[in-house]
Amino acid sequence: MPTASYTGYDFLGWCTSISGGSQVTSSTTVKNAYNHTLYARWSAKSYTVTFDANGGTVNPSSKNVTYNSEYGTLPTPARTGYTFNGWYTGASSGDLVTSSTKVTRDYAHTLYAHWSLQSYKFDVNPDNNTYGTNASNGARVTSFDIRVVNISGTEILKQKGAKKVVITDLAKDDTAEAIEDAFRYDKSIVAS
Repeated sequence: MPTASYTGYDFLGWCTSISGGSQVTSSTTVKNAYNHTLYARWSAKSYTVTFDANGGTVNPSSKNVTYNSEYGTLPTPARTGYTFNGWYTGASSGDLVTSSTKVTRDYAHTLYAHWSLQSYKFDVNPDNNTYGTNASNGARVTSFDIRVVNISGTEILKQKGAKKVVITDLAKDDTAEAIEDAFRYDKSIVAS
């Protein structure tokens, strides 16, 4: 009897119906005196998917998936200072793969984490007044507090246990450098 092939599936043999029925082999006695059809029976193959955190960490680092089935639960990787954007078929591009994506690769393969740099918002409150109140009177900013929050409003410096950054009477370029140092060294900056 001939064998059949189908990408992503193992051939299990010939049967008398699409589902159920009896298996037919080369030693099966033909009892029908008329033309009839035999149906190929298949079993989807299983493949290992490896997760490349692409600069981050992930656990588990791999799982088995079944061809033409959904990927199912995918791990969530972590990377300090970055937001996870999803699993992709390429390290820097490729197609997005979600838990409901069907497995269409008929071989072991790797999915890559894609990331975007987290952005932070600086709240500046000159002399503890509302924005523009002192500016209309010709006053200049001599001190201000900096509170760093992530996009959801959670205080990052407070979360990490760093002290409040206080900067007083600095030129514009010095202020930027002081802020950068505060994050680099995770410490309080007091300057005058």
